[in-house]
Amino acid sequence: MKKELVPNFLLTHQEIIEYVDALDETQFMRSEGGKWTAGQQICHLFLCLQTISNALVSKQSIVHKFGTLERSLMNYDQVVAIYKEGLANGGKAQDRFLPPPVSVDERFLVRNSVRGMLQLLQLQLQNFSDEELDTIVLPHPFLGRLSIRELIYLMTFHATHHLEQIRRAINRN
Repeated sequence: MKKELVPNFLLTHQEIIEYVDALDETQFMRSEGGKWTAGQQICHLFLCLQTISNALVSKQSIVHKFGTLERSLMNYDQVVAIYKEGLANGGKAQDRFLPPPVSVDERFLVRNSVRGMLQLLQLQLQNFSDEELDTIVLPHPFLGRLSIRELIYLMTFHATHHLEQIRRAINRN
């Protein structure tokens, strides 16, 4: 149900924001093995959230352009499993989702941009019924067409996935 979907989505994003806020400058800028810094991880989340927000502006446009779900709805665990499988099969962020370098001076600007985008998405999702969340689809770069609910499940996990990447980078040193 929507009343659980949105709070969980917001919570995982708040967790990564708070974690990154608590990093010192060295930790914030740490990058290992070609992986993104904490600032770039947050910026990547912003780019993904912004794309979803832009798509949610018009239900009619979404349905006209992408249609509706023509298969069984996946639950959270199923969405996470296919995402992990996609990553294991070489799935990567498309160029438009690749973050630029983020300096320490920009950390709060990026953080505030994510927070603002989360507030906007929360408002936008209120305009969709549970049925619409389950049936209206949007494309994902390597998972194909997902219902809006499935996409929010994915973005809920996505924040956790990037938080774990940051933690691994911090804990390696």
